[in-house]
Amino acid sequence: MTRALLILLFLCTSAHAQQNVRQSGNVTPGHAVMWSGTGIVRDAGTAAQGNLSSLGVTNAGGPGICVNSGPVTGAYNALCLSATTSGVGQIQYNAFLGATPGALQFSVNGVTINLPNVPGSTFATITGIPVVTGNLVSFANTGGTLQDAGFAITPSTTGLAYYTAGSNLAASGTMTQFGFVLGGGAGGSPTSTATPTAGQIAIGQTAAAPVPTTISGDATLNSAGALTITANAVTNAKSAQMNPVTIKGNPTASLANASDFTINGLTARGAPDASNDRMLLWDAAAGTLKYVTPGQVAAAATAGVSLLGGATGAITLSAGLSIPGNVLTNTGVLSLGAATGALTLESGLAIKSSTILNAQSLRFVRTNLGI
Repeated sequence: MTRALLILLFLCTSAHAQQNVRQSGNVTPGHAVMWSGTGIVRDAGTAAQGNLSSLGVTNAGGPGICVNSGPVTGAYNALCLSATTSGVGQIQYNAFLGATPGALQFSVNGVTINLPNVPGSTFATITGIPVVTGNLVSFANTGGTLQDAGFAITPSTTGLAYYTAGSNLAASGTMTQFGFVLGGGAGGSPTSTATPTAGQIAIGQTAAAPVPTTISGDATLNSAGALTITANAVTNAKSAQMNPVTIKGNPTASLANASDFTINGLTARGAPDASNDRMLLWDAAAGTLKYVTPGQVAAAATAGVSLLGGATGAITLSAGLSIPGNVLTNTGVLSLGAATGALTLESGLAIKSSTILNAQSLRFVRTNLGI
């Protein structure tokens, strides 16, 4: 009996020590659980409206808190926080399993600030705080630390910043609108030229500032940059010299640049077309160059040229002779001894001037025939 009472007492004590946990309110799957009282738990809320008042993670071996863009079974990006015992803390944003690498941004009051996504780039730190308002910023070392440069730019709304002789920055005088900016030399203030007009160019001067100038001479330049040569301005003296005994032109049947060529260098013409081919001719009477056809040249070359026996060239007919067509005719009356009219010479006889010759060198004996 005593044993049974001891067992009953033990069971009652254990049940009292294992207090039941109760849920308060509705819960959403995937949300964290938080204590709202002794033995009472509730939904910890969303990221936009969380109910947790404190959350701590102890982890010196890698990221302690991470937000993943998707399940880790596929491509995803992860934003993590980590801290190490070496004193280095990191905000990490990495792509895994083929996810597209992204950039890290900060959003402050709706303004997005992009962080440099360049390997090896770092945030600059500032030394020498406090700084002077209006001073320039310079690098203090090669590690990217920024500092107050120790000087300011003289305020100006119309000039340019330049280094003075004391290595300080200053502002130049007012720059002419649309003028050329001219360097002032070491420590000197930059200046500007007068406003050029349309088509002007800057012409350098010896030990002086360039001057906007309109080009003159045989060409004009417009505001679009087009250079136009004045009509009839290119003389033979301004052209390239030619090789001896050459002609300048394009001897081909296609569009081409002009070139110097010789007549001997041209392709030989096989059989000239008497009517359609052209030859260059100096017309002495008109004092101009003209063209003629091969047929015209051939006709002019044979005009007034005859052949009679072995005689060639211009033949003059004596009185009583004429040439109707190509036949020499006795238009008068020739006489030989007592014979008159047209005479026929037998074989072996010929007429030279007014003498009948024995072309076969026959021997004549004087007789009573009267010959």
